[in-house]
Amino acid sequence: MPYLKRYTIRHATWADIPALHVMQIYSLLVLGGDFYSPEEIAGYLSEIGTMDEAVFLERHYYVAVNQRGAILGSGGWSQFIPDNGAGPGEDLKGGVATIGSVFVGPAVARRGIASAIMAVAEEDAAEHGIRRLEAAATLSSVPLFERLGYTAIRSGDIVLSGGARFRCMEMAKALPSRHGRSDCVSFPPHLAAPEKFPSLTS
Repeated sequence: MPYLKRYTIRHATWADIPALHVMQIYSLLVLGGDFYSPEEIAGYLSEIGTMDEAVFLERHYYVAVNQRGAILGSGGWSQFIPDNGAGPGEDLKGGVATIGSVFVGPAVARRGIASAIMAVAEEDAAEHGIRRLEAAATLSSVPLFERLGYTAIRSGDIVLSGGARFRCMEMAKALPSRHGRSDCVSFPPHLAAPEKFPSLTS
């Protein structure tokens, strides 16, 4: 597709949120359809959603946009584990962060956009003193993470109401050392509570 020859990766803004949600939901429905039932996807979208807007506070979340400004993909890293439907999250410490909400529009899937976003996010994370990135990858995104050097730790389930389960794979990658900034956001204590899974990736 000619319009894919030029696209820009930039920080996501609050104004991007409505378009992000549309792209992410459509991505999970289409690209996740070979791995999850419609009921599993609907349950996840209803109870958890594709993105915790708290990550916008840290400014480490990115979008790829074409020349017309349409959002083609998204993804980023955070030291804040979102609630995933189980209450407030927690602030990670010790050079560990999650990478998540990695989505790409189905029409432009498998064209390098997700990999490009991940490269930007990983470089930014390393410059901020992050040494290890962790993810709870959807089954449809596991091949992407494996190509980018992430190792599968264990399979896991996000438990939904009524006992339904949304399958994912916990993955991790060590980042090279950088001598950059170390100004990650620390969230106030009232936001802190344990939660197992980081942001979902698709």
